[in-house]
Amino acid sequence: MAGRASQGALLLAAVLGIVEATLPQKAVCTQPKNTSATIYDYSLKEIYGVKTLNMSMFEGQVVLFVNVATF
Repeated sequence: MAGRASQGALLLAAVLGIVEATLPQKAVCTQPKNTSATIYDYSLKEIYGVKTLNMSMFEGQVVLFVNVATF
């Protein structure tokens, strides 16, 4: 009987997890309001993490950003 109870608990947890995942999430913006910063005010590390690139060096050029995210 304990096996059925634990299976039921697992099923309930799975269903609740699916329901929670389908609920709309509230996005939180951490950027200060009314900022006048542009992309040229930022810097980033190059792919090897050694050099820092100032985005201002690309001003006046076409830049393509590719955002690749994994989890």
